Amino acid sequence: MKLTPEEEALLKQWRELIAQVLNTYYWREMQEADPTSDKTTQETRKMLKDRDLRTNSIGLNSEAVEKLAGILDIPSERETSILAVGIQKQCTAGIEALIANKKEIVMNALLTTDYMARVVAGDFQQRREIA
Repeated sequence: MKLTPEEEALLKQWRELIAQVLNTYYWREMQEADPTSDKTTQETRKMLKDRDLRTNSIGLNSEAVEKLAGILDIPSERETSILAVGIQKQCTAGIEALIANKKEIVMNALLTTDYMARVVAGDFQQRREIA
């Protein structure tokens, strides 16, 4: 589908705003960032877990997604599973907040989801490098 010049200008403006939000959130230029390069500390993982718990505490998505990852997984796989479940929970929270027109919660859920997905991608990249 061909965009009109006005639609192209609006799309360009939106992409610039998105880049600005992500650059501010991650404190770096995200256009050049490798999406699998994020290596995280235990402190960052705790922060993401705290965000996930805080999302549940405001009454969103509490029963929509399984609460526990597979307890039979090896530790690194379990950590990734927990993050993946967290991503699902954040997506559900974002959808619920979108329906309720709570834009701040939607933005927080989207940014947390993006961060969690980057951590998962970084974990898998790190495992590939080790293997």
